[in-house]
Amino acid sequence: MQKLLLGLRAAAALAGCSKNEEGAGDPDAKSPIVFGSGIEVKAIKTGTQFADNDEIGIYAYKGSVPASAYDGAFLRNAGFVFTSNAFGIGTDDPNADNAYWDRGQTHNFYAYYPVATTVASATGYQLTEATASAAPAVTVKAKAGTGIEEDLLWARLEGQSYVAVTASGKPGLDFTHKLSRISFLVKLEAGAPACSLSNVTLSLDKDQATLNLVSGVQAAGGAAVTLSKDVATATAVTEAGITADDFSPIVPTGASVTDLKLTINGEVITADVSSLGMSLAEGMITTITVTVKKSGTVFTSKIGEWTNGGTNGSTEI
Repeated sequence: MQKLLLGLRAAAALAGCSKNEEGAGDPDAKSPIVFGSGIEVKAIKTGTQFADNDEIGIYAYKGSVPASAYDGAFLRNAGFVFTSNAFGIGTDDPNADNAYWDRGQTHNFYAYYPVATTVASATGYQLTEATASAAPAVTVKAKAGTGIEEDLLWARLEGQSYVAVTASGKPGLDFTHKLSRISFLVKLEAGAPACSLSNVTLSLDKDQATLNLVSGVQAAGGAAVTLSKDVATATAVTEAGITADDFSPIVPTGASVTDLKLTINGEVITADVSSLGMSLAEGMITTITVTVKKSGTVFTSKIGEWTNGGTNGSTEI
């Protein structure tokens, strides 16, 4: 099972010079807001580092943490682009003229990846803009067959000021996984007859997740969806286990698995999902282990963080 660990920190820094750095410089000179990269281990995106031209979205508010007037952000879905180990506001971004520290205010930042717009993207992401009474939100929809194509990452940094940022030495944005994930391990009990796996199919009761970009709270919704994977050339099951061609779909947090079928030696085997003990929780991966035994097939689920841990449940058919 591929372990997906997120330890992502984007450290806020200051570009440009302060009065002291300039000597006789203008004390009212603007200091651009720049987010420097301090990534330890990258998440769902392939690789362990952001690539040039990757983009995160930022909403930012001055004053107290917003509880209303969400349409009053001074940065509204601002695109900060990764270039040479730092995130800076895109030169053509409509927020560019506002992406500066206000030295007399505190600042509250809310970041997410991947950036969405109010038009649904090819990967199923869509933004709902802020109103006076509702915070901005992003919705992602799972595709039939494959699930969600890109992980949703979110971070916040509240109560920051120009003076505090200068003195503290780069406070950080800690990004977290907001979606859930399922993986499979199919094993053969010692002495059991040889067999091959050719398909894994599961159904979910919900195909969407909507994230409030200010609070970080999300909710599942939408319609049912079925995900499926044909395993290349009916791969032989081993005692060590196979991963169903690394079938590990990203799914909406809070959705429920309503059906699970595996095709082994041409026979469709259905799991009793109600007794698997599965819970598709935020930032967690649920590993379903299928053990082909002499007397039958056992399904076991392990639910844990994408790094470690977990609880177990099992059922036999």
